[in-house]
Amino acid sequence: MDATIKEFFDEIIAHRQKTATTLKYLSEAENEMGRSKLSQLNALMLSWMHGYAIGDPSDIYFKIGDHLYGEYSPYFDRCDTIRTIFTLHKDRLDWNSALSEESRKEIAKYVRENFKIKLYANTDGKRREIEKYVRENFRMFDL
Repeated sequence: MDATIKEFFDEIIAHRQKTATTLKYLSEAENEMGRSKLSQLNALMLSWMHGYAIGDPSDIYFKIGDHLYGEYSPYFDRCDTIRTIFTLHKDRLDWNSALSEESRKEIAKYVRENFKIKLYANTDGKRREIEKYVRENFRMFDL
């Protein structure tokens, strides 16, 4: 994997986990959008990549609607690196065609290994039931 791409995803993951101390790639986007909004968009994107990494055919690209297109637009306007990895369309976020399938799989695998999706449930002691249900029905989640 290209070193810049690896650094970019390391920064996204650290930003999402609130452990990033400095921002090399995300600073302009965060200044424009705010930390919380950027973090939410990164979480959605990283979660989609979990499905792609395991070969889920419904995860070839990340389906978005008009609302999310409007949310992602400032991100793509302010961050050159994301545009080398993904392309933003009105209805989806897709891999940049310049990336080979091998590179895409390598990136998605790296994300899957380094970013764990966390589910939070506060339902009067039913957490184990919810975790079991999620494990059985949603392959992309690691609990």
